[in-house]
Amino acid sequence: MLAHGLGHSREQMIPYARIFMSLGYDVLMPDARAFGDSQGHTIGYGWLDRLDYERWITMALDQLGLDIDIVLMGISMGAATVMATSGEPLPDNVKAIVEDSGYADLYDEAKFRLTHKFHLPAYPIMPVANRLAHVRAGYGFKDGRILQRVMAGGLPILMIHGSKDQTVPVRNAHTLYDQLPQQKGLYIDPDARHVEAIRTHPDRYQEVLDEFLHEQVGLD
Repeated sequence: MLAHGLGHSREQMIPYARIFMSLGYDVLMPDARAFGDSQGHTIGYGWLDRLDYERWITMALDQLGLDIDIVLMGISMGAATVMATSGEPLPDNVKAIVEDSGYADLYDEAKFRLTHKFHLPAYPIMPVANRLAHVRAGYGFKDGRILQRVMAGGLPILMIHGSKDQTVPVRNAHTLYDQLPQQKGLYIDPDARHVEAIRTHPDRYQEVLDEFLHEQVGLD
């Protein structure tokens, strides 16, 4: 089950779908809320979307049976989506998480983009934005503590990141890897920028996925 990034739709995940299909998986690629063919106007940045993916999991089990194994994989905002989803009360069918270029904390990521991309002060903008998000969207940036969600879920997780990422700094992957106690893997592409690892070293990308899911997690 794949999750695309901010400003995109399910078509962004076609290269990832091809990899998973070559490894023997069936693939589901939903549009996130407010993107593509999905309804809604509020962008969840992975936090609201976790509830949608919980429903997709239920739908998959209803249609395909209770004996299937499920892997959740996302890139950027989609990575935050699947990580946040992993903290929900999921069925045992969900076996692993793969996150590519995800952030460990939504508030910290929003603050980073504000200061580094738009060169604006984090204070007082971020506290005001957090309050506005609560009023208009029903959640605040500080709710998106992705690291804690993954830790609570305890699922095996593979973290992929580019060392040259200027959108979601690579320190997010190191933070996740250093603090998560569950079974985990880490692949840092030395040449990749944001969500570019699949293009800079595609063969290695597939090898890392295959090794983690088949050899470490034990999926056939």
